[in-house]
Amino acid sequence: MRLLLLLLCLLFCTGGKGQVKEMVILEEGDMGSLWYGSQRMDKFKELDHTLLTVTYRMNFIQDTVKRKILVDQMILQIGKNYSKFYSQRTFLDDMSYTDFEMGKTVREEGYGIDGTVYIDWDMIFDLSKRTVTTIHRMPYEDEVSKFYSEPMPVLQWEYIDGADSVCGYACHVARTCYAGRLWKAYYTMDIPLNFGPWKLSGLPGLILKAVDSSGEYEFICEGLNDESQPIRSYKWRSKSISKENWRRFERRVHTAPLEALTAGGTRVFRVYDPQTKKSRDLTAEWTVPYNPIERE
Repeated sequence: MRLLLLLLCLLFCTGGKGQVKEMVILEEGDMGSLWYGSQRMDKFKELDHTLLTVTYRMNFIQDTVKRKILVDQMILQIGKNYSKFYSQRTFLDDMSYTDFEMGKTVREEGYGIDGTVYIDWDMIFDLSKRTVTTIHRMPYEDEVSKFYSEPMPVLQWEYIDGADSVCGYACHVARTCYAGRLWKAYYTMDIPLNFGPWKLSGLPGLILKAVDSSGEYEFICEGLNDESQPIRSYKWRSKSISKENWRRFERRVHTAPLEALTAGGTRVFRVYDPQTKKSRDLTAEWTVPYNPIERE
């Protein structure tokens, strides 16, 4: 996450008994979201090649009080044996970080629109084993990640009246409940692939649009590409974790981030006010809005 060189200063100091501590200094305006570490992209394994690549616009709300709509571009790669779903802007951040680490010119398109990386996860679907592996980047820590695998969900869809046109394709409508949210999906029989954004799948045609009933998550197809591209699994420094333990950590790092991020005593967090040009220690009152796509 090399943008941290500009917006987040990493300092090192020696603590008691020679313990090396990392001091993380955040800007005052950056307290409402977490920063996720970047990954190296120069080592990988090719799992498959795409039959179709689908680009979705993802609109979502992290802060349910302010209800500001955040935007990301998500990529669904569909292959014969594997599929993959990931954030394009996070991918660009990782590529910029890789260029920096390798001494190359950093790509100008890195870090997306405003430098904020919202989506910390990649998802790889093993279609033969019917499993999905989710890899999470860690907050404020480059080249570290956690992953867990689980069975691909078998969603119970209800076909309902309605129609729409997305990307020029006529769509039918279905709905399902999954992970605490009620989803309405718009799928096209013109592309008879039972895939969709995120974990939404199992309809007789490709899902081109999906909307959560609360209006907090929405995926809308913006483009399709049938040019063959590699589906890659990157060789990251990653440790296995159970989904239950990850969810506990994820909640804690939002509701009590200072406690979660300073566990072990190796890091100190301070906040810098650019107006007064002074910094202060962060306190336990610091919280980050938490509204995960999976509620349960």
